[in-house]
Amino acid sequence: MKKTQNNFKACDLENIFIDKDFISWTEELNIVTVEIEFCQNLFISILNDVDASYQSKYNNIIEKLRLLKNENNQIKKELFALGIQFEGYVECQDMQCDNYYMVMHLAFRDRIEQHFSIYSKLKKKLLLKINKENPKN
Repeated sequence: MKKTQNNFKACDLENIFIDKDFISWTEELNIVTVEIEFCQNLFISILNDVDASYQSKYNNIIEKLRLLKNENNQIKKELFALGIQFEGYVECQDMQCDNYYMVMHLAFRDRIEQHFSIYSKLKKKLLLKINKENPKN
């Protein structure tokens, strides 16, 4: 990935935003991993204490979390590989080269934002389920 400095030209702004995206995505993917593992452990521990009629529902939740964790790990690998590919961006000397990397960046941005959206929706459902089934409410 192209490194940026505090003093930059306007044409370097794209590079700065790309670098910030890579940093932000890496942090967010790591947070998602921790949260998924927490939820998996929570629902596994609940599974042992729930009525048999709820076990299928909790097993489905645990399976969704497992699949989402696998997808999250796959996207982490893709982000790492993309970062390596972007090392070549430093050597771009023309618009065609710049365009190639920008299209690649935008395609990955769409993919990762869709992943974060799916995760956020599932997380919301899980939190509502936990809150709803909490006997103190």
